[in-house]
Amino acid sequence: MDAAHFSVENVANDEASVQVGHTLFLLSRSALSRASAYFAQLFAMHDPSKGELRLELDPSHFQSLLDVYNNPNNLNQYNIDAVVVLANRLKFCTVFDSCERYIAEQLPQISVMHAIRLAEQLKLSAIKQRLFDTISIDVFRSLASDEQYKKMDAELKAELLEKWGTFL
Repeated sequence: MDAAHFSVENVANDEASVQVGHTLFLLSRSALSRASAYFAQLFAMHDPSKGELRLELDPSHFQSLLDVYNNPNNLNQYNIDAVVVLANRLKFCTVFDSCERYIAEQLPQISVMHAIRLAEQLKLSAIKQRLFDTISIDVFRSLASDEQYKKMDAELKAELLEKWGTFL
């Protein structure tokens, strides 16, 4: 077998068809396995001759995850919720780490309540506490109209009210 034929065959063998919702993704099996412990395990058990892998996920969320994996600068306030959940679920450690940094450093500049809600949801206690410590009286005054505050569970709202008490 000549070298050119071998490399083309390897590329073809590396391609994986992944059906996400109603969208078919053609992805590199090796790259996906390196990026995600979930996919590494899935590919180890999947026989490619049986057809594509199927995932019941929102394809736009999966595309956002891949976009952030390829360039962490693609992470933003609009996709962070979906990307961090999928990164955690599909074990994309580098993407999850990027999300964690984004929640701690960049998201609070846009919406501290959004950052606090995600830190609580993901059990990132140290980040949540640091975010609590940055809250100003003005943030508390605007809580009633804050969409992220409305999405919080009762326990987290109680913690915020306790923090509010320190300003009174």
